Amino acid sequence: MKLQSSLGKIYKNLLITKTNDVWAYYKVPLTDMSSRNVNKQEDYKRKQEQFFAGLSKYKDIDIQINPFSMNIEKRFEEFSREYDPQFFDLAKNMEERSIAMIEKELKQLTTENYYIGVRINGVGSARTLKGKVQEVCEGAIAKVLSSSGYQLAIDKEFLERYAVTEEVLFQHMGMVNASRVSGDEMAHFYNYHYIRGTKESMSVTSELSSNYSITDTILDPNEHAGIIEMRSKTGTKYVSFLPIAKFKPNLRFNHVVQLSQELPFPVEFHLKGHFEPLKGGGGIENKKERSNRKLKNVARESYEGGDQESKKGKLNRFMLRDLEEKIDNKIPILKWIACFAVFGDTPSECQKRSSAVINLIDSAKVEVVNGTADQMKLFHKYLPAEPLFNTKDWLHYTTVEGLSEMMIGLDNRVGDNIGFPIGCVSNLSNVNGKRVEEIAKACRKRVLYNPFLASEQVLGKVSDSPHIAITGPTGGGKSFLAKFLFVLSSYMKGRGLYVDPKSEYKKWIMRVINNKKYQKKYPLFISYLKEYHFVTLDPDKKENWGVLDPICFLTGADAKDTAESIFEQIYDFSDKEDARVEMLRNVKKVIAEREAGEKVGLMHVITRMKQANNEEVKKSGNALFEIVEGSTLQLAFSYGDTEGLNLTNKVTILEIAGLKLPKATDDPRNYSAVQKKNIALMLPLGKFCEQFGKRDYAEHTYVAFDEAWIFTVARGGSDVVADMRKVGRSQNNQLILITQSIRDVNTDDESGNFGRIFAFDKTDERELILEHMGLEVNEDNLDWLATMPARHCLYKDLYGRVNRILVYCPFEELIEMFKTVEETTTGRSEEMFAA
Repeated sequence: MKLQSSLGKIYKNLLITKTNDVWAYYKVPLTDMSSRNVNKQEDYKRKQEQFFAGLSKYKDIDIQINPFSMNIEKRFEEFSREYDPQFFDLAKNMEERSIAMIEKELKQLTTENYYIGVRINGVGSARTLKGKVQEVCEGAIAKVLSSSGYQLAIDKEFLERYAVTEEVLFQHMGMVNASRVSGDEMAHFYNYHYIRGTKESMSVTSELSSNYSITDTILDPNEHAGIIEMRSKTGTKYVSFLPIAKFKPNLRFNHVVQLSQELPFPVEFHLKGHFEPLKGGGGIENKKERSNRKLKNVARESYEGGDQESKKGKLNRFMLRDLEEKIDNKIPILKWIACFAVFGDTPSECQKRSSAVINLIDSAKVEVVNGTADQMKLFHKYLPAEPLFNTKDWLHYTTVEGLSEMMIGLDNRVGDNIGFPIGCVSNLSNVNGKRVEEIAKACRKRVLYNPFLASEQVLGKVSDSPHIAITGPTGGGKSFLAKFLFVLSSYMKGRGLYVDPKSEYKKWIMRVINNKKYQKKYPLFISYLKEYHFVTLDPDKKENWGVLDPICFLTGADAKDTAESIFEQIYDFSDKEDARVEMLRNVKKVIAEREAGEKVGLMHVITRMKQANNEEVKKSGNALFEIVEGSTLQLAFSYGDTEGLNLTNKVTILEIAGLKLPKATDDPRNYSAVQKKNIALMLPLGKFCEQFGKRDYAEHTYVAFDEAWIFTVARGGSDVVADMRKVGRSQNNQLILITQSIRDVNTDDESGNFGRIFAFDKTDERELILEHMGLEVNEDNLDWLATMPARHCLYKDLYGRVNRILVYCPFEELIEMFKTVEETTTGRSEEMFAA
């Protein structure tokens, strides 16, 4: 078959065909939207319907969604400017390993470019009768010239002729925030179809000359059924076109274009449309009348033969009545064809991808076929500026509302534009029995993480808060994720503190450091871990007593509120008003004395209560002394002569030896005396983290606080968290709050919001999780959350986008370091014999 290219000339965003048709092309940014928000999706459809209806006067449209490379190497190049010089080589090593892993799993990380082309030479811009007659004549002359092999000259007169029409169209394109395609990009946009699948095709612009001859590509449809072999100087690739053959009678909720995004490989979408005249000789109304007469005759013959009219006949007559109503209301009717296209390095890969598309779209009750004998026709038909003229196969007639139901132009990506990969967008319905590596390989969209992006002015962000909340039940994966984010942050410039009340993180880090295999395999990483500074606060060591005394490292209201909260947490003053008043009075006095330069601390409050004349106060003082002495509370009580914590290292892991905290499910009324003491100790610990974030505004600081849910049960704990959150963007501080409940994230205080939220499923909070993440609370979404697989969570990013992600760390040395429980022989055996 001889393939005739329609390409004539290119000028800026205009493509002039050999038949002297003039097409204007625009690039449309994808709209970020979760598939779980039905109401927002319906709003999007209505806007799309309005937009497409506004194109009806131009008659012909061309829609193309093509993959292009995310250029992860270039993104890392920009990102690496913020690597800490101390660990630059290690960060580069992780960068290179990340790229290699992506190439191994996906070959190339891609996103999509969405283009809309509109034929503008069919619409006149003249306002006078003389001008309109002249335009008609010029159009006829252009057709005559093209039939003789001549093309219009792109000169000043030509540009003026179409400038007004194109400008009006461009204004309409503002509805979808479209921009004009540049001349260089137009050349590449056309060339793409001949080099698709190659590295060159995935760029926004190509190194190929705009004079690149498409005949340099050899197209061979004969070697493999349903596949075109494309041989060019860029390499050999294989492509298959998969036309949309049949919809259900009602196109509602088919969402086929959005659905195709879930596949783990790039998928193109192409649509050619022509707006049909509603009335007149060749109009839809006449076609409708002819079809109506045929259906009536068939129905009459059925009744005369004693048979009932078929269900299909009744449905068709109903649809014709509906069509008549739409014609009367002047609703645009579009004749169109559409297809998906896939490419591969081998015929086998191309065939597998074709089957995957066909099977997935079939789940939406839409029939997609492999046009086995028509691959060359399809290739030619879906070239840019190729009209729908004379097309008979796989035709569809719908309103613009039907077109909008396919959900063209959406993106379900979440995360930052540059950064380290931390996971993948994962909406797979069944991952039971699959390992995390297998799930990741089936997910095309990687989630990137740039630790300090929130502090930057970036277009499109809906939050400037650097803080991160990670919520979920014990064993859900939140600690793993928190440690992952903390380690990635430590590769950047700045200083970090990880507060580990459970005292388990150090054990796993030391296990990696002492592992002979890791020492040999990852020397850079082991050297990095050896720079960690571990601080274990042991109440049995006298040198640690008072290091968390709020009177010693806090001032003013912070010192007063924290001290009072500690006392209220460890002692019941409810029926001892005199003792309570005396405690409050002494707290104020001791703070004033400390600010005056005296060596006093929280222990002096108890000492003075013991010496009081009031018997109730004295008894309370003695009771408090007994509660504190010999317990973990000695870390927060001193006589003012202990040096406080002074953490200046790059990375510090802070833990408290022997700290026994209750479970989140325990009833606070049943907390033991030891648990109440340990909860009280979290209050000055939280205030210390606040001070750590405040101390140097010019330096990035990041604090990860595990078991932060404890603040919700501590007296005054919510105020401590609120204060920790207020140390944010202006102080270059980031808080990573690891907690059990999404309730700990909810706040009416705008200054304390979280820019990023990761929410693991929690059985008794599903409605709250959906509400807080901005997703609709309905049965479908509740079930979707309930069936969320292990290692998955919902992620709301700085741009306000929400989706389900798989937390994915492919690095064995990090996985070992992030463990929280031992892997047992029993567990391995259970997996080995799983069905």
